[in-house]
Amino acid sequence: MKSLQAVFDDLQESQQELKELNSAYRDALSNSAEHESLKEKIKDYRDQKRSIEYTIQAQMGADYERIEELKLHIKEIKEMLSDIALNQYTKGEIVSVQDRYDNEYEPLVSIRFKKVV
Repeated sequence: MKSLQAVFDDLQESQQELKELNSAYRDALSNSAEHESLKEKIKDYRDQKRSIEYTIQAQMGADYERIEELKLHIKEIKEMLSDIALNQYTKGEIVSVQDRYDNEYEPLVSIRFKKVV
């Protein structure tokens, strides 16, 4: 089995190669007149879409504000759910929940690395 450092080094090398290849790809796309033309059309459509969305949001008024409140509330509940599950997990307790249809859910634990500054 590879060491943690060896796998991390492999990840960094692959990410660097991907970065270089993506840069070359973006350069090739920027040299394509057809691609640039389509990007401008997409930008115009995106602006039109945004304008329509803002109009509809204004028309909905309080209902749209409720949508935004619910999004924030759901985000807060998910954070609380994660905190509670992590505390139970670290205590060695079984961690699972069920929805109203008796489907069981188990936690999915993921570890990411952050550069130390």
